Amino acid sequence: MSSEELEKLLEKIKDSTKLAILRKLCEVDEASLDDLAEATGKHRTTIFRHLTYLCSLGLVEYRTCDHRKLYRISDKYREALKELLRREIPEFRDIEISKYPLLHKFKFKVLPILVVLPPIILAAIGVAGFLVPRPVSFLARILWLTIFLLLAYLAFKITKKFL
Repeated sequence: MSSEELEKLLEKIKDSTKLAILRKLCEVDEASLDDLAEATGKHRTTIFRHLTYLCSLGLVEYRTCDHRKLYRISDKYREALKELLRREIPEFRDIEISKYPLLHKFKFKVLPILVVLPPIILAAIGVAGFLVPRPVSFLARILWLTIFLLLAYLAFKITKKFL
């Protein structure tokens, strides 16, 4: 395939995420969905959607290995894409591959925990106060539990809004 035909095909894409996926796949022989998500700093579902589109165009193909799909540039386009990278086509040169996979992991793994941690603690305090073996009226116990469950709900809504 000529470089001109490939450039016309790449004009149809014009999406930095798809181009970043192609660039990463040119750098390595094969990559899994998780590898590409970490390299681009995008969520797995976003990468999967883009990979599906690239597969439908015939630019990318995959094979299944140990219940995982390994994606690679199709043989038809491999050399032409590498040539475009060597010539430093602006579409490829300007794409930034994420150098901060740790930040990506923090965003998708730690932040969801931080959202639910304060409400869980407040709800636990409410339940503990409700069940404490002290001579307190049942109405006071219900009031205690209700207050802390409301605080837990508000804490969840507030942390979800800010994080």
